[in-house]
Amino acid sequence: MVPVAVSLEAVGEEHKAVLANLLQLYRYDLSEFRSYELSDHGTYVYRFLDHYWTEAGRHPFFIRHGGRLAGFALARERDDEVTEVAEFFVVRSRRRTGVGLAAALALFERFPGEWELFHDDANHVGARFWARVISEVAPGCSQDQVTTSAGFVGRRYRFRIVPAVATAGGNVAETAEEPVEIVSYDPSWPGMFAQEAARIAGALGDQLLGIEHIGSTAVEGLVAKPVIDIQVGVRSLRATSSIVEAMAGLGYVYVPEFESELPNRRYFRRGLGGRRTHQVHLVERTDAQWWDRHVAFRDWLRTHPADADAYGALKVELARTHRDDRVAYTDAKSEFIGQIVGQALTGVSG
Repeated sequence: MVPVAVSLEAVGEEHKAVLANLLQLYRYDLSEFRSYELSDHGTYVYRFLDHYWTEAGRHPFFIRHGGRLAGFALARERDDEVTEVAEFFVVRSRRRTGVGLAAALALFERFPGEWELFHDDANHVGARFWARVISEVAPGCSQDQVTTSAGFVGRRYRFRIVPAVATAGGNVAETAEEPVEIVSYDPSWPGMFAQEAARIAGALGDQLLGIEHIGSTAVEGLVAKPVIDIQVGVRSLRATSSIVEAMAGLGYVYVPEFESELPNRRYFRRGLGGRRTHQVHLVERTDAQWWDRHVAFRDWLRTHPADADAYGALKVELARTHRDDRVAYTDAKSEFIGQIVGQALTGVSG
């Protein structure tokens, strides 16, 4: 499947009628849980619609998936310097595809700082969705059970979005000190890769010759650090300056410090809520030594479940013993990885 991008598009007042139509679908969905009544015109009333073009701090967005309308998101910056998710809706055909998660993450990235959101307990699907989003952006954040002024009972989350911060050397601060975290496989990882691949393809244009999902998040069922590893092949590293600019436009920070050891690779990373979420290893596509070994390692684990299980068990044990030493954790995996890569490139099992 060709990956397609999720994007947020600010809604101009000239498109208010389109948003009003989407709000009808949204209110109809919620009428199962809330006592929304139809007007005499056979429509649901949303009394705040006009406020999104008359009040400062209100932000309406269309959610687009592959360029097509897929829902909307309404955010409001309050006087107490907290931004809240006022309304959020994804059409049914785009649910359980990663579109909602990608749109929520994009919304939070737009407004770093304090956030608040509420969901109804009665809306079990919505509750699971927002719990999944919160686990990505702010695990362990403040949450409490509340009853709103309108009488809705549910959960309120309070959290802070911290954008990736570059140091003077161009690196994301403190990444080397991040503890090693290994989590169970998440079925949303392939979709997260697909969304990011589309964004990168759009930014790099003709420079891009290949893009692959690598690492443990690319192997179904395998435990992994919750960071999407992306391998990008370009025509030439001579275009690094323009590539850095293009990747910065996607929210990536260029990290040149490792180039003394890996001169043929350019490394980028981005995060949300102070946590890395994606990292990109960019090489010339003709660099078979780099490109082939990473793809071969991934493909071997995809087709040899016993080796994948052994690798997963090793990762869990090393994360326990080297939780606060990411370098030691990585070094301790190298022998196993080397054995698997050798088998994968020769086609001979050890």
